Amino acid sequence: MSDRQVPILDGRHIRCRIQNDNAHLPVLILLNGAVFNLDQWKRIVDTGQWTQRFRVIRYDYCDTGLSSARKGGVSIRVLAEELVSFMDALDIPNAHFYAMSQGTVVLQALAAHDPGRILSAAGWGWFHGDYSEREVTRARIQQRVTGLESLEVDWDQPMDRPVFDALWTAVFRKALLNATWDELSYTARIKDWGLRRMLFPLIAPTSVRAIHNWFDYAVRDLASSQGWLRDGFVALGERPVLIQHALADQTLDFGMAAELVEQIPGARLVPYGEGYNHVSIAFDKRQARKVVAEHIQFLDESGSLV
Repeated sequence: MSDRQVPILDGRHIRCRIQNDNAHLPVLILLNGAVFNLDQWKRIVDTGQWTQRFRVIRYDYCDTGLSSARKGGVSIRVLAEELVSFMDALDIPNAHFYAMSQGTVVLQALAAHDPGRILSAAGWGWFHGDYSEREVTRARIQQRVTGLESLEVDWDQPMDRPVFDALWTAVFRKALLNATWDELSYTARIKDWGLRRMLFPLIAPTSVRAIHNWFDYAVRDLASSQGWLRDGFVALGERPVLIQHALADQTLDFGMAAELVEQIPGARLVPYGEGYNHVSIAFDKRQARKVVAEHIQFLDESGSLV
């Protein structure tokens, strides 16, 4: 297993990692959350369940991790186009997909842009732009934009520890622990330390500007693409779709998943209760094993892996 730089549109490159690189196995492409690099999937892939059945490919979106900077602004259409270019460069006509958070929007965009690329669609923590209470989610994301804009750091430098610590204080502590430092108990402060330690390598070296630009786009402009994304629901309905979502998701309400499953014909919704949240499967191997096992079981039952 080694990382490689894959050429895509306009002379840019995408950093990817391929595990179990066997041309005879079906391909599973993992789609990251908004701020994460491909190491977001480490604890999940390390359970070994996916690599027993798939050629597993994960990558950094442009502007994140070790992929090239994007010349223009971020948009969900551009992310879908970059994904198709990436697949073409690897000579992959279609694949199974597993997404997390922002990755579920990329997956919906791919369904609208080029649905023939998708053999099955699954993911954790789904976004749904037609959610009836989407203004609550929008306000939550706006809080993160405001926190990012308060940072007095170099927005364009690669993420390092001092910048990450400032980012954690301004944005992620509140998002993940719903408290300030002064409000945390002794036990919660230990948890805070552990999360900071685990999260830093999953974000670095992505810049603050790249993180801000995605959240700002999600608040200001993503809604304008919802009609187009909705077109992809019909295409997704012709494929196996598994929507896995935490009941206590603190970023994208469970109601998003519950309403989205009604819009995608035949989609299956699996809720997860105590201990699960928007990013918990990236840190908890026990949770990861359960979620991945149920993903593989779903594909087996649907006949997708025959």
